[in-house]
Amino acid sequence: IKLDEFVVEYSGDLIDPKEAAKRDEIYSADSEYGSYMYYFIHKGTKWCIDATIESGKLGRLLNHSCKVPNCATKIIEVKT
Repeated sequence: IKLDEFVVEYSGDLIDPKEAAKRDEIYSADSEYGSYMYYFIHKGTKWCIDATIESGKLGRLLNHSCKVPNCATKIIEVKT
């Protein structure tokens, strides 16, 4: 993988922080779940992608650590 090359989509449910907090409480109470939530700001609004439920997509396994990141986020709007 070369610098600045697209790696993989981080996909899941696009939710607001209030819904993310509710889900995080549920996930924290059940050891079956990990936490695969990614928070970001787009056009001045905070969002979260919840990829906790297994979908078979590998993006949820990427390291998006703030301290030692190995990838950077690129937001792409998709009109459906």
